[in-house]
Amino acid sequence: MKNLFLNRQKQFFRFLNVRQDRSLRQIKTNKNQQLGFGLNIPIFNKLQVKNNVKIAKLNVINSNYDKDIVINNLTQRINSIKAQFLNAQEKYNLLEANFENQKLSFQKSEEKYKEGLMDAYTFFVVINTWLQANYDLINSKNDVIQQTELLKVFEAGL
Repeated sequence: MKNLFLNRQKQFFRFLNVRQDRSLRQIKTNKNQQLGFGLNIPIFNKLQVKNNVKIAKLNVINSNYDKDIVINNLTQRINSIKAQFLNAQEKYNLLEANFENQKLSFQKSEEKYKEGLMDAYTFFVVINTWLQANYDLINSKNDVIQQTELLKVFEAGL
């Protein structure tokens, strides 16, 4: 049995050797030799460099235009905020004068109401007008404070 196994093993290895010999013979007979040579001559390289330089100059000009646009937008925004601040301040001053006038009107109307020269409905209308003037004055003051802070923020940013 051992002989049978050894014979089969020898046959298998002979088969492998024959196949390897055939493969090696096939590679040897079909082998080619080749020699390659490559050469890069930059004929138009100067033109590419010249174009790249022109493109870089145009990019610099474009970035300067973009920077100018941003600066103009910021300047317009700051000027707009300044105008809004001045308008809010002027509105506050006018509403402050209106509040004082409404306060005087209320005081005079209160005296008339106490003396019986004015009915209750008219007196309540005067009170409501004075309270509305007070409310408008407070809102205007808040607008002035808001515009002041906004102007500080934008001016500090530049």
